[in-house]
Amino acid sequence: MAAAPTLGSITAVQAMTPAFERAKQQLFRPFRFSHWWRLALTALLAGEMSSGGNWGNSGNWHVPGRAGKGKDLFLLAAPPWMGWHDYLGVIVAAIALGLALGVVFIYVSSVFRFILFDSVLTERVRIREGWRRWQDRGGRFFLWQIGFSAVMLTLLGMVIGLPLLYAWRTGMFKDSGEHWGAFLVGGLLMLFVGGALLIAAVLVGVFNKDFVVPLMALEDLSAMEAWRRLLPMLKSEKGSYAGYIGMKIVLAIVSGIVFGILGLFALIFALIPLAILGIVVAALVVALGLTWNPFTIILAVLVGATGLFGLFWMMTLVSVPSVVFFQSYTLHFFGSRYARLGAMLAPPAPPTAAPVSA
Repeated sequence: MAAAPTLGSITAVQAMTPAFERAKQQLFRPFRFSHWWRLALTALLAGEMSSGGNWGNSGNWHVPGRAGKGKDLFLLAAPPWMGWHDYLGVIVAAIALGLALGVVFIYVSSVFRFILFDSVLTERVRIREGWRRWQDRGGRFFLWQIGFSAVMLTLLGMVIGLPLLYAWRTGMFKDSGEHWGAFLVGGLLMLFVGGALLIAAVLVGVFNKDFVVPLMALEDLSAMEAWRRLLPMLKSEKGSYAGYIGMKIVLAIVSGIVFGILGLFALIFALIPLAILGIVVAALVVALGLTWNPFTIILAVLVGATGLFGLFWMMTLVSVPSVVFFQSYTLHFFGSRYARLGAMLAPPAPPTAAPVSA
């Protein structure tokens, strides 16, 4: 069991004031751009892209026709084969690469979750040192996330996939008009049960990054051991933690609106030079008569990934105050209930004057 807190427990509303003060102290007293951009990079790699903007709208791309039937200024000439089956190997390789990169990012974000916690707690961002320090605990957290994701995907597959498989095997889709009642009841059940699983997964994710990570960081625990410490705390103050979740939802909505607007302006500002650069590159491609081949495909992917990462980083730069506030909010709420964290948040006692000798 975790030790009794050294500070009086505060409510979710009361935690806002010290969180604001901590964010202002760390970011603006004084303002240090080197500290700011390191926090943005740490937050981005930890998966904290919380500005509320649209991250996935990248426009429409199409494959041009064969050479000799017109040229598209912005795209390479198409290869001499056009059937989708000719791309099957590339598609499979791309899917496998995407899954591998996804797993790598989960691992990196697991480690950077601890670096972000340490950065806001100590007000010092040490990325290289933090990677060495937190890699072991980040690895444990990564294994927990992979295992939990596998369990949730299995459950969702059973709730949604098995009924659909049964309906297909029994021929219900062929005579759907005769089975509309079964489809209605089954669809509602899948909706409610699947929705409940998704809500549970989201709550576990919030508790993971807000409460499990501090327990793992400060006591060198595994994720399961940290959950065993956390569960009694949740049961003893169900209302307080429910209020915390509710307040985070409200604050996230407000933050998403404010920083979403700011992020949109930042995105427009960043896209102007990128668009000019893209036009220049496209003109060079057309002038050189390049075509799609393994080299140009890999080069295009690398350039695109670099540009996309840069855009994400700029969006995160705008939302650094939101990231620091929410991390501080968690620290102060949980620190008033967890003694070791609370002692690190409490300001040090002023030095006492030495007695004057007679």
